[in-house]
Amino acid sequence: MDGVVCDSATHQTDFVYLLDTIRGNHLVSVVFSRISYLITVNTTVGGNVNVAGATPQGQNQYLAYYGDVVRFTIAPETGYYTDSLIVNAVSQTQLDEYVINGITDNYDVFAKFAMYQFSIIVNHNDLGNVVPSTAQNINYFDTAS
Repeated sequence: MDGVVCDSATHQTDFVYLLDTIRGNHLVSVVFSRISYLITVNTTVGGNVNVAGATPQGQNQYLAYYGDVVRFTIAPETGYYTDSLIVNAVSQTQLDEYVINGITDNYDVFAKFAMYQFSIIVNHNDLGNVVPSTAQNINYFDTAS
């Protein structure tokens, strides 16, 4: 409850407003506000977390109200994959989406992205040399020579 308005006068109260010594009609209005929660979303380089069902409140923060359904879609950029998704310090097994069905608390969401790496292994016979002669790990879209 945000307050009580009685006969055009605003009163701040913590749930109880007492009308005492009543000598006539009164108009009492009670003002309620929705309970709001803050969602903080952070990521590493290589992707984004798209948030639906909450209102942006600045960089990486969103506002949702009690009971709202909030959906997070985890979207790696080309050449990256979702390495981990952590919600309120708990690692999640589904890495492409997370849904809060009826929010009742603040949330922290962290998505870690990693670049795809590929191994290049060179095999050759004894009739010549190949440089480099050892295995190489190459990041997505890099050039190997």
